[in-house]
Parts: sequence; structure tokens; C-alpha cells
Amino acid sequence: MDEFDSRLVVIAIFCSKALYYPKWTFRIGHGGEKEKMNQDDAYSLARAILLIGGIVAIAFGATTLGANISSHTTLQAALADYTPLLGVIVGVVALVASSRIKDEAIAIVMAVLGFLAGGLGGVLVAIGGIWAIISRYTLKAQ
Repeated sequence: MDEFDSRLVVIAIFCSKALYYPKWTFRIGHGGEKEKMNQDDAYSLARAILLIGGIVAIAFGATTLGANISSHTTLQAALADYTPLLGVIVGVVALVASSRIKDEAIAIVMAVLGFLAGGLGGVLVAIGGIWAIISRYTLKAQ
């Protein structure tokens, strides 16, 4: 199974579990009473996942890009593998777009870019985008 297939499997499992449990709950207070999660809470969670994924994508991409540049003799040979540079770009876009995750178009773009970037940061960005899309249609606004 190559990297593309493994990312597809992870995202498919996440989507199937998220659609199977449409009424997400969480505990509030010390009494243990439960309250349904609303859209604002879900968007806050999606934003947090995007921020973490963006930071991880930038860190991994920059580290790999630095290792590629230092191990090759020419810059052209170092940049022949575009994956680290794509990871850095997706990480920066995720950090910038995390404040506008309530917009459906931004959520779709984040899901697609995260899927294309790959790695741990890309998967987190994709999960954040998918989480925002799912919460838009399954949770009620308050």
C-alpha cells in the first residue's frame, strides 16, 4: 500500500466514523452532565486541528527541505522533490485560513490541500477541513 492509499484509508475511516456518530457529545462542568456539541464548538475544534496540522506541516516540510538542500550539490537537484515545499506551503495556508474555517469553500480547500500534502501535518489539515464540512451539515447552530 503506497502513501496515497494509506492517506485515503485514514480519511475514509475518519469520515465513516464521523457520519456514523452525528450527535457528538462532551462533558461540561464537574457534575458530569452532557450537552450536545454545537457548530461553534465543532468549528473551534476544526480550527485547533488546522493550527496543529499547519505547524506540524511547516516543521516537517522545513526540516526535510533543509536536509534536501544540504545533501544535494545544486539547488535544482534539491528542489526536484516538491513534497517538502508543498508541505510548507500547505502549512502556511492552513495557519492563515484557520480563522475562516466556517466558510465552506475554505474547508473544502483545506481538505484537498491536506490530502495532497501528505505526512502527519497534511493528514491533520485534511481532518480539520473534513471536520468543518461535517459539522456544517450535521450539527445545529446555536
